[in-house]
Amino acid sequence: VLQGTAGRRLGASRTLTRRLLGTDLMPDRAYRVRGFWLDRAGRPLPEAKLKQAIFGRAKTAMLRRDAATRGQAAMILQRDCFARETLDALGDLTIQTPVRQDPALAALVPDALAVLKLVTVKPAGATARRAASLLKLARAGDLLPEPGRDLTLPVDPDTGRVCGPALMPDWTRCGIHPDSGKLVDGLVLEGHDAALRACRDLHDRVPHLTVIGWDVVLGEKGKIHLLDWDVGAIDINALQALSGPVFAGLGWQDLWRSMAPAAQESAMTQAAAARPGARNLTPNLTVVASPEDAPQPAAAPVEAQVQPQALAPESDTPPAAQANPAADPAADRVIPVRPRRPVLARALRRRA
Repeated sequence: VLQGTAGRRLGASRTLTRRLLGTDLMPDRAYRVRGFWLDRAGRPLPEAKLKQAIFGRAKTAMLRRDAATRGQAAMILQRDCFARETLDALGDLTIQTPVRQDPALAALVPDALAVLKLVTVKPAGATARRAASLLKLARAGDLLPEPGRDLTLPVDPDTGRVCGPALMPDWTRCGIHPDSGKLVDGLVLEGHDAALRACRDLHDRVPHLTVIGWDVVLGEKGKIHLLDWDVGAIDINALQALSGPVFAGLGWQDLWRSMAPAAQESAMTQAAAARPGARNLTPNLTVVASPEDAPQPAAAPVEAQVQPQALAPESDTPPAAQANPAADPAADRVIPVRPRRPVLARALRRRA
């Protein structure tokens, strides 16, 4: 299953998404991969055809960077002032055709795209199903909803109706958009059902992924534009607050049972490494720089401290070495001895 770090790397590779999913819903036009420009089929683009491949007949194009967050990854390119050299420092990137969204959504925030966030879940051996539907609205001056600034509203999965009020990044609620003053509650999203079916079908093509978040823009006349997907790094806080429980039936409530030992060992390792004088570390042994730095054993219970003198183990160390620890060559090796348990002490008394 590709989740965690592997999933995040896969989701950040926007230049690979369209070819991996095998869909025409993504408005990709060209790619820049490892310093070379490619068309949407992966063929090299010569310098003379680059500008035409990026813009076509349009005056603008949208640039999406790999390995960047949703808002920081997008920018608009202008045909009149395009210069290839300015893009060379941006790394791998995708060029997309600017999409024309539904007029009802375009009126909410001018010059910004409203994103329908669909989350699908695919349990092992089952078909993908919807987990949540949310509408993300950008703030004035942002091209796309920016994490930490955008507004989030739940969407009724049966009717496609937007249910207000909106949730702000500070968890306050807002009945109207703070920039445009438009009322969002009650808006019905045309194309919601078609987008949900398309995302479920795409999820079934990649059964290695349990949870996927899809960024969809609803265009004119119900047209669907898939801008991006989120894999391995989905923020579930707003999902659970507005539409939860979202991930019921996946057994996530028991994840802590399997993760606790590893997390506990990691915490112990970090704590031991932070001790003054620690030079080396294994899960069960700390090598210290001096005997004074060695961890002292916990005090034994009262019952374990009182033991028959006759059963005390005889020592092979000469009395002189016992009286003078410096004379013992093994004195530098500090090995804490665990105290005897009360049960063992009582058994020794009975034998005596």
